[in-house]
Amino acid sequence: MHVKLDTGMGRLGTREQGEALDVAERVAGLALGLELAGAMTHFATSDDDHEFVTHQLEQFRPFADAVRQIAPGAIVHAANSAAAMEVPASHLDMVRCGIAIYGCDR
Repeated sequence: MHVKLDTGMGRLGTREQGEALDVAERVAGLALGLELAGAMTHFATSDDDHEFVTHQLEQFRPFADAVRQIAPGAIVHAANSAAAMEVPASHLDMVRCGIAIYGCDR
C-alpha cells in the first residue's frame, strides 16, 4: 500500500502529515498481508508553477523520510508527467507519467 499526503493538489489523501503517518504506521503494523510499500503526493501545477512544486516537495520530504523509517525500502514518489520532464528534483524513487505516455507534454 502507498500512503498519500496531499501537499496541495486537493484530491485524495490527507493534508495532515500526522494523520498520514498514523495510516502508514497502522498499515505497517497489520498482519493482514498488507505491506507499507510507499509514500506519495501529487503536484497541482508542475506544468506552470515550479515555485509551488518546490513548496509541495518541502512539505512531502519529511513525510517521505518518516515513512522510510517505518518501512525501510519504501518507494517515495511525487512526479507526474510535467514534473518528470521539467523538475528533476521531484524524481525521487520513481515518476508517474500519465498524459506523457500519449505523447502530450502538458
